[in-house]
Amino acid sequence: MCLFTNPSELCNHPECIRHYFSQYNTSTNNGSLIANINALIQQHSIALNDLTRKNNTLNQNLDTLTQELLKKTKIPQSNIEEPFSLEGIFRWISSGKTFSLFITLLNSFPDIIYKEKGFHVQVNVTDSNGSTVILPNSFTFIIALFTMENPPKLLKRNISGKKILRGTSEAIPEDDGIIHFRNVVVNEVTSHYPNDSFCLVILCPSLSHVKPLATSGISVRARKHNR
Repeated sequence: MCLFTNPSELCNHPECIRHYFSQYNTSTNNGSLIANINALIQQHSIALNDLTRKNNTLNQNLDTLTQELLKKTKIPQSNIEEPFSLEGIFRWISSGKTFSLFITLLNSFPDIIYKEKGFHVQVNVTDSNGSTVILPNSFTFIIALFTMENPPKLLKRNISGKKILRGTSEAIPEDDGIIHFRNVVVNEVTSHYPNDSFCLVILCPSLSHVKPLATSGISVRARKHNR
């Protein structure tokens, strides 16, 4: 049946199909012609089914390969929030975290802060509009000191090994929403540290949506003694 390869094979060459039609008279060989057309249709159907099966197999192989590549490829994560720690407070603040509340300073620091002489710090918590937010007194706010270097280092002890912060280093909100650190005592002068200054940070460790307050450039001098 094929003019080019095996004569006994069915084929779909256009030349062969035209030859079949020219060789058969529709009045005398109609039955044979219909049989050949049916055979061609069956051959096309088989070929189409085989192509569909091969295409499905190819798609399955591609899906499997893609899944394997995804398992082996580490996709970098962006905007991953830094876990909270007091030592890493500055990385935590700058990690892209969104804060809904803010600690605001209500009074000025003394012009000169002396070593071992207490001073008063008062803050409150505000929303994005600057309005005071009253928090229950079950939340504790703390003060921490850091060096003025990159990265800042948390200071717990002075150069003599004593606590660098004494007095009121923890406070809770009062009924009007103000947090009073009534007697903050720094037990070291800043001249022993980089840039001759400290960074004072006020935060509430249990409230991750409240942005800590960081005040840099805090200078502490030796206390003057009266003669």
